[in-house]
Amino acid sequence: PLGSRPTIITINEDSRGRIYFGTHSLIGIKASHALFYKDEINNTLKRFDSPNNQEIKNVYKATTDHLDNIWIFAANGFFRIDKNKNIHKEKWPIGEFLSDQYYSTIKCDSKGNVWMTSSSEIHSVLSVWNPNTGKVKSYPLKESFSKINNEFFITQMEFGSKGNIWLSTSYGLMYFDQK
Repeated sequence: PLGSRPTIITINEDSRGRIYFGTHSLIGIKASHALFYKDEINNTLKRFDSPNNQEIKNVYKATTDHLDNIWIFAANGFFRIDKNKNIHKEKWPIGEFLSDQYYSTIKCDSKGNVWMTSSSEIHSVLSVWNPNTGKVKSYPLKESFSKINNEFFITQMEFGSKGNIWLSTSYGLMYFDQK
């Protein structure tokens, strides 16, 4: 049936120009092997087959860092694909990985830090994680507004040229100054 087709929910590019597509099933079925890439040599879409047989299901968001790692939020965890195409299931840096939370954005800065946002019925958070040291710093967002209800969520994150962060949200635009 048409409703069971996976939806491409994120598109990402590594430094070699390879385009990755993350898929997500919208009917409650977890799409197995939910990561694809464009093979430029054969001009085809190919399923990303992991040499270590690690499976990624229902990709929510992905980003690439300066070392060509691809960081992925998925229904079955938090993953990193290294430049040798090995998939590593990473320990979730912010407590327990809860698949019912909405992990809405992920982006790496020029220093290798991984920035991410998550939303739940209780709170929305902007967090920065340094994969080298394991340190995490979180900034609650929903609590920043006096009359926010459960419909607050973040849709996109972008870094400004001066190190600030722009967040598009269900309540408009937010500006985050790291200073």
